[in-house]
Amino acid sequence: MKFPSARLRIVIMTLILSGCSTFSQLKLGSQEDIDQWLENDQYGHALSVLTLQEKIFNDEETRRNLKRVKIKASQYDRKQAANIRKLLSKEKWDEAIALLNSSIQNHPDGKQLLRAQKVLQRKQRQHTMNLEAQLLLAKTEWLSKNLRLYQIMLLADPQNQSTKWKIAGTQHELKSSADKLQIFGNNALRKKEYDLADICLSTANRLKPTKELNESLVLLELRSRKTAKKIKTLSDGMKKALKKNDLAQGRKLIAELEKMNDYPFELEKLKQSIINNIRIKVTKILKEGDILYKNGKIEGAKTVWENALKLEPENEQLHDRISRAERALETLKELKKSKP
Repeated sequence: MKFPSARLRIVIMTLILSGCSTFSQLKLGSQEDIDQWLENDQYGHALSVLTLQEKIFNDEETRRNLKRVKIKASQYDRKQAANIRKLLSKEKWDEAIALLNSSIQNHPDGKQLLRAQKVLQRKQRQHTMNLEAQLLLAKTEWLSKNLRLYQIMLLADPQNQSTKWKIAGTQHELKSSADKLQIFGNNALRKKEYDLADICLSTANRLKPTKELNESLVLLELRSRKTAKKIKTLSDGMKKALKKNDLAQGRKLIAELEKMNDYPFELEKLKQSIINNIRIKVTKILKEGDILYKNGKIEGAKTVWENALKLEPENEQLHDRISRAERALETLKELKKSKP
């Protein structure tokens, strides 16, 4: 009878102690399986297995492999999130939902995908709220027209009790609509849906002016100005960064932009322009580093590549070259030590 190797026994014991009820992860954790997952963009599986392997074995090869997969996963995360935002900007709901679901299934921990999910959910709520508000606003407009007609009818026949009752009933319905519009408007204000908040609160205030409505309208003005100012600052900054080719600043502004759950698609276009310029710049730096490396200037090449990494942290080629330079420098260091 053949017993498992010492390394395999450690894996089995770790899985048992960590509460795993099966050994399917162990079976699926081969390099062939990981390569297949990467080919199918299934980064969640690959990262889970490699993270477990790193905890168990803590060897350089596993760490290097995990780092490589994290870079690929980050690239996938950004690309898919950008595509989802693009679909949402065109209100292609079915395509956006399908892409989001498949992408999150492949990479459940993708930060940009999770943000895109929040944006999608928010836009769905906004769309539903807009439709409900439009129905209420349409009803309010219809009631207002009816009221004007009833009032004209009463001028022609001032003693008509039926017309008076209809006027009173319509006025009551309009006040009820104003209360509902105030609720819609305040909910929209809390959720930062400023356009919807504006039309609901303004209409409610016209029908039934109150101190609370006036305060809500003032708050709306302040918040919408603040948001508009932030978006304009980012937009102007990104345009300036593109004009001056200040890609480091562009990268910082992209980081600020990605903290927002939602922003105009125009900023997404600026973001992609900066990213494209960064890629062109990094490709050029890669070649400059290659020349330095071939000429034996390994430290210089490493420095050049590390500076480029600040512009594009997820660039797999940069990570590979830096690792190669580090190994070469370590070898040279060992050789110097071994000399008499």
